[in-house]
Amino acid sequence: MERRDAWRAAHGGQARIVIGTRSAIFTSLPRLTLIVVDEEHDASYKQHEGFRYSARDLAVWRAQRARLPIVLGSATLRLKPWKM
Repeated sequence: MERRDAWRAAHGGQARIVIGTRSAIFTSLPRLTLIVVDEEHDASYKQHEGFRYSARDLAVWRAQRARLPIVLGSATLRLKPWKM
């Protein structure tokens, strides 16, 4: 019940801040203005079973597509170079 109510608030634009697990990247947010991925280096952002995806990579893609700022936070330096 709580998860459904939270999704409806996000989808309807009533939620100003949405914090979620890796699947939160799929939430419909009509007033999205910023994406933050904390501990972006963490392997838990990758779904390895069923529908496989990287929530971190999808967050970057979604931010680029919507022309939004994205913050990739981490206490651990990633050595893999990447483009934005």
